[in-house]
Amino acid sequence: MTETFVDWTRLPVVVGGAQLTNREEDPLAAPDPFTLMERAARGAASDAGAHGSLADLTHCFMVHSLSLRHGDPAPELARRLGAHGAQARCSGMGGSIPQWLVNRAAEIVVGGGQPRILIVGAEALATRRRARKAGVTLAWPSSV
Repeated sequence: MTETFVDWTRLPVVVGGAQLTNREEDPLAAPDPFTLMERAARGAASDAGAHGSLADLTHCFMVHSLSLRHGDPAPELARRLGAHGAQARCSGMGGSIPQWLVNRAAEIVVGGGQPRILIVGAEALATRRRARKAGVTLAWPSSV
């Protein structure tokens, strides 16, 4: 049996976090899910002390959003963040998906190469419901 030794002191890991809650009642003034994810990503980068480094992302992992009607949203988000070289992937649906993405990110970090990984998600179902109730059409980005 071979043992693998990981020298954890050589793995620079910086974690930043951000959370936003939309309180805008007017569905036409409320931010769309892409805007929410952009703001959360920038907040997390700032929290990590990595201002402006989103362009250097190697991976952009996005939790599937029920409120977003877009065929391939993760590459679009990476483009909006200026992370043109990032591997952009949108998850499937499920309650354990965010934890699965964290585990996958940890595996990538342990693999070396100094990856820069973003895990982000946003829901705006309340805004969609308010829009439907008010009879208004949201001008949110879509590719479907």
